[in-house]
Amino acid sequence: MDAEIEVKDYYTLDEVDTDSAIGSFMNDIAQFFVDQEMIDPNDLPNVEASVDHSFLDNVKTWSGK
Repeated sequence: MDAEIEVKDYYTLDEVDTDSAIGSFMNDIAQFFVDQEMIDPNDLPNVEASVDHSFLDNVKTWSGK
């Protein structure tokens, strides 16, 4: 089991506690698709709404950050 743990990258709270939210890359991808006229610009808010930030928010609350 030690070998399995050694090969995995784990995020620390300091690494994810940034101005850039986890999943924010999806907004960049969605904007790319808008630029390529593959999705409608009116659908951009749906992309942000589909990213669930609650898990990280709960971890921050639990840790006191």
